[in-house]
Amino acid sequence: MTRLLAEVEEYSLLQSSNLCRPLKYGDISSLIRATLEACSKVLARKGTVLEVKAAKSPFTSAAEPRIVAAAVVSLVSAAASANPFGRICANVDTGRSGMIVAVKGDEPIRDKKALALAAAAARVHKGGVALSDGTAAFSIRAGLTGALGFFSAPTVDEILKNPLSAVNIGLGYD
Repeated sequence: MTRLLAEVEEYSLLQSSNLCRPLKYGDISSLIRATLEACSKVLARKGTVLEVKAAKSPFTSAAEPRIVAAAVVSLVSAAASANPFGRICANVDTGRSGMIVAVKGDEPIRDKKALALAAAAARVHKGGVALSDGTAAFSIRAGLTGALGFFSAPTVDEILKNPLSAVNIGLGYD
């Protein structure tokens, strides 16, 4: 059932990825960090190590949190599938002009839907996507305008307790 929900969510996000999405202001760094930490906990229960390197400094920008979280989880899930017995690493680097989210494993990510979701997240946030030497990354540009409203990043516990969170849908709800 969880796999079906994940496929429906991926289809929904990819189908509407070219539409103009309403953005919301919020701390995108906290959202990504909490999502990655939740992914790490879920994968640890399954025997996979996800090392997360993300600064705790805020990065407030206009963003579409649903597509960002889905892209992050999708890349982590694809890396875990490509590296079932290896270690995977997620790095989040922030700068003045934007941020980069990169997921790496010994084996490269080949999942086309995961890469398409990363590309969709990058497109919505005026960033780019790259794939090189086992690392898949997407960027989010700073200073996007035209946001309608605000979002607050959920905590790791809130993500894990919500059966419909991107983490529980993408990695399987326990």
